[in-house]
Amino acid sequence: MTITHYEKSGSRTGSITAKGGSVDIIYVVEGSSEDHEIYKYLVDELDNEHIGLPAKNISLAPIECEDQDKWLATVTFSNDDQEKEQDKQDQQDLENYNRNAELSFSTEGGTAKTDRTIESRQQWYSGGVGGLGGRILSWTIEDYIMPETDRVIPFMTWTESHTFPANYTTWINLKNLSNMTASVNDRTFRTFEKGEVLFVGASGNWTGGTIKIDFKFVAEPNIKNIATNIRIPRVHYGDNVNQQAVDRDIITPIKRGHEMIQYETKKHYIEVIGGKVEKSGEHVFRVTVHQIYKYINFDSLGIPDAITARIAYLTWRKKQIDEKRKNRGIERNRPQV
Repeated sequence: MTITHYEKSGSRTGSITAKGGSVDIIYVVEGSSEDHEIYKYLVDELDNEHIGLPAKNISLAPIECEDQDKWLATVTFSNDDQEKEQDKQDQQDLENYNRNAELSFSTEGGTAKTDRTIESRQQWYSGGVGGLGGRILSWTIEDYIMPETDRVIPFMTWTESHTFPANYTTWINLKNLSNMTASVNDRTFRTFEKGEVLFVGASGNWTGGTIKIDFKFVAEPNIKNIATNIRIPRVHYGDNVNQQAVDRDIITPIKRGHEMIQYETKKHYIEVIGGKVEKSGEHVFRVTVHQIYKYINFDSLGIPDAITARIAYLTWRKKQIDEKRKNRGIERNRPQV
């Protein structure tokens, strides 16, 4: 007997949204008492989709009647699972993209010991002969030596967080990160000049199929053309000049960010009376710049610019939102079925 089918009147039920939906259609099928023959027939004969929704399920139930060759077949057309899976994937992609590059920073600076000033202003009383004609004198000295004290030095600290696939975590990569710790940039990095950025290390957390690694940096500015003043007074010993006057600068071309500068001093006479040194002072005679950290190419860290990556993410996210709004607008204006 030939298998045939027809749609049961008034059997369509379902719901449609802008993102998809689900529809059930019931058919009466007759011509065989074997359910596997009915299933095969329906798969071959029925449409694979209805109003854009793919066929997801067929359920059979025999019709209680004298003729045992009749069945009710309920066919479900739906993309709910597909939409849910796509939404889940979109959310996962969004989370991965969102956390791929994060940035935190501080410009609070730090402290260091110093005995140098940028400028010092002095005032003192100079008495006249016999206590008459005294006056207040003042002058300004650049780069003066003072008692050592703490000073705030301008530097910036920041942490870039990047997410990598779990297979990034190998002992070779971890060893490379360890070897690059306590190094400075040998070329421009994040707009900072050579020597201004110190890589102080990385730390990571392995979660699921990804690992999030925090890369920590400290930036301190380069200082160029440092002028160190040498001032030595002219001193007489009797009728002879015992010490010639000196007033000149030592120019240090550059102290790169994390280098250290050292000043070495010597004593000199300020006043000699009757062959006896009554007063003495100190002056700088040598300035040395010390390189403390090795230079490396920070491209070896293998990380994108966190700010550039964040801007790229925001651009991508806006495009996604605009596209979804556009699609929702099309669905709203589409004639309802």
